[in-house]
Amino acid sequence: MQSTKDKNIILIFDTSIDGHHLEYIHHLYTANENIGEDIVFCIPEGFKRVKGNFEWPSKENVSFHFLPDKVCENLKGLGRLQFARRATALLKESCDEVKPDAVFLISILQLLPFLPLAFIGRKEKISGIIYKIYLYSWKNYSLIEKLFETIRFMSSRLSKNIKTIFVLNDEVSARRLNMVWNCKKFVSLPDPFQSKAQNISFNKPLLNGTKIKVLHFGGLARRKGTLEIMRTIEELCANDKAAPYQFVFAGKVNSDIREEFYNSYNKLKDQCDILVMDKFCSYEELDELCRECDIILAPYQNVHSSSGVIGYAAKFHKPVVVPNDGLLGKLVRKYKLGVAINNIASSSLYKLLTTYKVIPTDDKLEDEYIKVNSIVNFNKTIYNNL
Repeated sequence: MQSTKDKNIILIFDTSIDGHHLEYIHHLYTANENIGEDIVFCIPEGFKRVKGNFEWPSKENVSFHFLPDKVCENLKGLGRLQFARRATALLKESCDEVKPDAVFLISILQLLPFLPLAFIGRKEKISGIIYKIYLYSWKNYSLIEKLFETIRFMSSRLSKNIKTIFVLNDEVSARRLNMVWNCKKFVSLPDPFQSKAQNISFNKPLLNGTKIKVLHFGGLARRKGTLEIMRTIEELCANDKAAPYQFVFAGKVNSDIREEFYNSYNKLKDQCDILVMDKFCSYEELDELCRECDIILAPYQNVHSSSGVIGYAAKFHKPVVVPNDGLLGKLVRKYKLGVAINNIASSSLYKLLTTYKVIPTDDKLEDEYIKVNSIVNFNKTIYNNL
């Protein structure tokens, strides 16, 4: 594909189409900002199986270059350095074929530090998103981890090919990183909130309207604190405190906790009201669940990056409970989206639920969060900085 006059070729590259990856690809595809460019999406061929989750209007300036699923799957089992080396090689091969002027990576950190070295002397200007911000974890890193992060970010700082590094949903860290590395490469990027349904689309409620409805949704996994919630329910049942609540788990139960999760569920299902929706939930279902619920629980272990869950909390003005740490805690405190608690263990969740206190939120700040983190702002920030 050759660049036409006054048009740049932009290669958008990703080796995953899971979760937010597909959402971001869809945002960048539909963006009005890309009309004046030739856009090539280089993504796994599995996209063909999942693209039906969204509408893809015909666009003459957009084309696709598919990566074999087997190649992308093999990357998942690699260590950090091996992944960086092989994914960089895959990107380089794609660039040799497409010949882009600019490259955008849905996730750039995974390709460092090999990416800058592989593109020395080449014309492509490369940009991408980082999600986990090391500034929040630095004090807990080992010497080796600190050295590794220093090498990754120094390689980006010195590279003439790397143009922009987008820091997801954290203006303060973007400014701090520019100061630390004495550059202007770091740009804060809105965390785009995706919500399709505007009105109630279900004939009858999904949840029990007579109870306090406690919702935990998304990929259900150990790192998401799913088992801590199960342990909280066990404690509530043991102390006869579970009756006022309906507990809702919505999303695929990951293999790492499936056996333990269902062992607990089978013990508890006759003692209290638990609803498990073990599947990929549609946006309409998530909207309705958030509209009906009273509290959203997000006791994540990984607090050093943003989460779409707080976008739902803000949209539907429902309090969210998160750890009082990292970027996640900072965002909840800043926009008064709910409560950030110091110890996210089951004992703390038990104490929070049994106090029966209303968790304060601020509707105006929640609406501001949604306005700032719009899909339009996401697209504009990226296309204006490539």
